[in-house]
Formats: sequence, C-alpha cells, structure tokens
Amino acid sequence: MRIINHTIIITAFFVSMLVQNGFAQTYFTRVVNTGALNQATAGISSSWGDINNDTYPDLVILQGGFVQLFTNNGDGTFTKINSGHLTNTQFYQNSVVFGDYDNDGNLDLYISNLGPNTPIPPNTPLFPQINFLYKNTGSPNYSFELITDNGLNSDSNMTWTSSWVDFDNDGNLDLLVPGDQGDKDLFFVNNGDGTFTENEDLLFLNPGEFSAAGGWTDFDNDGDQDLLIVNYQGANNELYRNDLVENGEIGFTKITGEPIVTDHDYDLAPSFGDYDNDGDMDVFIGTWIGNRNLLFRNNGGFDFTKISGEPIVEQTWTLAYTWLDFDNDGYLDCFVANSQGEKNTLYKNNGDGTFTKITEADAGDILSSWGFTSGASIADYDNDGDIDIFVPGGQASLFRNDVGSQNNWLQVTCEGVESNRQGIGTKIRVKAEISSSTGVWQLREIHGGPTGDRAQNHQRAHFGLGSAVKIDTLLIEWPSGKIDEYFDLGINQIFNAVEGDSPTSVRDDESLELGFQLFQNYPNPFNPNTEISFRISERSNVDLIIYNLIGQKVRTLLSSQYLSAGVHRAVWNGKDDSGSQVSSGTYIYSLRAGDFEQSRKLILLK
Repeated sequence: MRIINHTIIITAFFVSMLVQNGFAQTYFTRVVNTGALNQATAGISSSWGDINNDTYPDLVILQGGFVQLFTNNGDGTFTKINSGHLTNTQFYQNSVVFGDYDNDGNLDLYISNLGPNTPIPPNTPLFPQINFLYKNTGSPNYSFELITDNGLNSDSNMTWTSSWVDFDNDGNLDLLVPGDQGDKDLFFVNNGDGTFTENEDLLFLNPGEFSAAGGWTDFDNDGDQDLLIVNYQGANNELYRNDLVENGEIGFTKITGEPIVTDHDYDLAPSFGDYDNDGDMDVFIGTWIGNRNLLFRNNGGFDFTKISGEPIVEQTWTLAYTWLDFDNDGYLDCFVANSQGEKNTLYKNNGDGTFTKITEADAGDILSSWGFTSGASIADYDNDGDIDIFVPGGQASLFRNDVGSQNNWLQVTCEGVESNRQGIGTKIRVKAEISSSTGVWQLREIHGGPTGDRAQNHQRAHFGLGSAVKIDTLLIEWPSGKIDEYFDLGINQIFNAVEGDSPTSVRDDESLELGFQLFQNYPNPFNPNTEISFRISERSNVDLIIYNLIGQKVRTLLSSQYLSAGVHRAVWNGKDDSGSQVSSGTYIYSLRAGDFEQSRKLILLK
C-alpha cells in the first residue's frame, strides 16, 4: 500500500478558505493558463489516463480525423506530445479507451473508427474499418506503438465506442467492439500473451442493431461483469447477465422485460453510478434528438425502476454526461453536456433520491452553450481532491472545480496482482460518518469503457466525504475474488491499493476460515433506512427476509440470489413488499445462505 499525499491537504485547506471567504464566485472556473492545452482543437471525444505513471492524469482528444495527446506537467499546465502513428494518422477516429491489455503497468490505447458517410441509409453498403491498438512503450519515453499482429486486426467493423473488460475473471483484459450502423459486433478474448482470439459465439454478439456502446458492470454484485448494450435508432437495448460465477463457466443469460431494455429512444451510452448509496449500480443514459434523458434505479440484481418527474430526466439535446461528486458531499451528482445551442446542465444530488438543477450563476460558464459538446470527461487533473471537467466540443475547455475542496475526500487507485493490473471490474466501498451521526457507505467501480458518450473518465475512484474526519472502512473487492479491508484511514489522500496488501486480505478459496456471519444492522434504531451487512464464505444462494414478531413475512430483500464469497449488504427502507410503509416496532431480519441460517432484531422508529 502506498499513500500519495504531497501537499494536497494544505492546498485543499487554503482553497477551502478562499471559497468560504467569498473569493470563488462560481463552482467551476474555465482555466486559461494550461500551456499547450490552450491551443487544443475542439474535439468529439476525450479520455483521461495516467500514461507516464506520475499520478497526474493525462488527456487524449479525438477530432474525427486526428488525435491530440497532452501530458500533464503536474503544475496545472500540459505539453502536447507527438507520438508517431497515434497523432499523425488521419482516419475516422470516433472514441478512445485506455486499457493495460498486457498487464505491464502502462496504459495502452484502443481507438474505434466509425467510417465515412454516416449515417448510412438502409440497404446501402457499409464501410467497415480496422480499429487501432497502441501499446504504451513505457519508461522513459512513454510513446505509443501501433500493434498489428496480435489478433485484434483479424476483423473490421464500423464502431462508435469500444470497452475493455475482464469478462472471464482470468486477470487479462478482453475487448468488446460493438457494431454501429447495423454492422456486426466483435469480441476479442485476451490470450494472456499479448495476443487475442476473436470469439464469434457469445450470446450478446447481435449484428443488425445500431449499437452505440456496450457498458460492463456488476449489476447483481456476484463478482462478474454483466453487460448493457445501448442501441441507437429507437431499438431495444440489450441486457445480459454474466453466468460465470453461477455456473463456473463462460455464458450469458439475456434479461428481458425490464424498463432499462424496453424504455428507450435515441440512446447513446450507459453511465454507471450508485447515486442512492444503496450498494449497487444505477444507470443514466443520455438521449439524442431532443428526447428525455433516462435514469434507472437498480433495486438489486436485474430489477430496475425508471425514474420520472426529476429534473435530471428532462428533455435535452444530450451528447455527453457523467456521474461525479462535484461538491464532495458523499452523493453522486450528474453533469450533462448538450448541443444544438442548448446550455450544459449540472444536477445536484440532494441525498434523498431527488436532484436539483444548478443555475449558471452558481456553476459558472461551464453551463453555457459550448456548441457540439460530445465526449465530456472528468478527472482531478491538479490532484487537489475535487473533480474537474473537460469539455472538448465547441471550444475545447478545461474547468477547474473551486467548490469541492470545502469538504473532505478520498481517492483510490487500484493495482491488480491476480486480477488485471488496471483493476477493471474492481468494486471499492467506503464507509465514513459524513454527517455527525450517520455512517454512509459509498460504492465505486473501475470501468474499462466509456463513462458517457465517447468519453472515458480517469480511472481513479473518487469519494466525497463531507465533514467526515476519518474513513471507518475501505473495502476493495477484486475480480479475482480477493477482498482487501482497511480500517481507520486518514482523509484527503490518494490511496494506492495493491491487491492482497491489506492486513485482512482474503481470497475466495481462503474465506472459509472467516465463516458465515450476519452483522447487526446500522443504524439501529433507524428511520427511514438501515443497512444490513453479512459475510458468506463460499458462493451461495442467499435469502434475506424481514419478518414481524409473529413470523409473518414483511419484506424480501434478497431471494435465491447467487452471490460470491465476501461481504455483501442490503438496505431496508421500512417498507413492505407492496411498497407500503410499515409501522414502528421491532422486526426480525433473517439470512439463509446454503445451510447457514442466522437472525437478528432491528427497531424501526418514527
């Protein structure tokens, strides 16, 4: 474990004092002294990644026919880099994703090429393209070398965006390349020796759709990566459960009937985030052509509720969006970049499932109209503990966060050992007393694909901590099944977590020694929500049920859900299975996992 502090805490303190004393007039300030980045040409896509391992995120901007690469100098300025084929080739580049495909500790690049003359009318020929893989050569130059002989160029298609994922949990990054314009989907399995083999038999390879993006996340918290494919042109989206953990072998099950599949429009890409802090991934999807954006709350597993009536799902011309905790209060907010002359929007999470639309007077000119603003992405570019925003469209602009430093924070970099080196698929959970009396769990997951339309955020997990004075628990669940736990950590730091480095590190096949355990709910007594945590020592079918004192079932929180070994949690909101609020009193919560059974009491107060 390595802690990177430098002068972050001191810097955050002085910036915070400036804000509190009225010197910072708005939340975000457009930075105009960024060195070479000032001369960046407006683009359609952007991605952040630390390409030279100096802890400062660097930036790639795509502008259709060419690539711009800027390294972060660590002093608020950037240097433009010429890197051979990467920055000198004019083609049809549409998006870029970072991924350490060879596990050498250096971020590589994959660029998706859409092709000419899009959109292509029905029943006319397509123009499939070869996409580009660039290997990071590492120290001392950290340049990018075009790779053409490792199997990724075995086929071509028209691609909007691509996604890295370790779909089989073997420690190597695989690659999904969805087909746009009705072209075929491609999937490449990493052989672990720097080469790939194309797999044409997976259930989700479904040619004929206008697939804008494939987003991977662990929807059901079972330890493998599930897939949401977002289709453009009004087609149904596609949702697939990864059955690796359940069955012990590669396979997927298509999920149908959920609103996240059937309620759609001109959808672009999924953006995953646990906005309600209930321990699972929710989904925001931006829509094009002036339709309402979409927000789906994950109720656990593959049960989703479509959210309506909130400003976050208003009608806009959306081309870029991302979750971020801009004010470090412990709840994910949402930034949406619009086009067609519409202003960008920022939605503040109120912490109760609702959102407030922030005014331009508060947020600054980041909410002005910046033209064709696709591909906006986020990173803490100055390592001061709050999240900044880059908007490539219109006039390429970097906006510095001047409000987040009023609250405390934690950032976590994941370094896999048995898992893939980049930690893609890792879940990071943090518990801290954000207010004076409430312990709040937050969840982040490291994703290897777009975090909005044609954008990739910096893959360093960020947590706002509000007024918390310490981190009670940091829990890291690796794709390998290993679990690392840290306790009583300091705030306002960048924490480098190495797999297996914690004093209580546990792996899947060692966790039997810890046994099964149902923990006391927290808070208790409670109103309106309480969290129930439990540990299981082997993969098990789990039931978690609330009963009243005469043994009648009140609420089923988990029903025959197959979960991997480790610590899991569920939230009860004091409602029964019909959605009605139950009365005050004492209730029993009961866990059954395989042959294990345990019950405890909890108290609901009103």
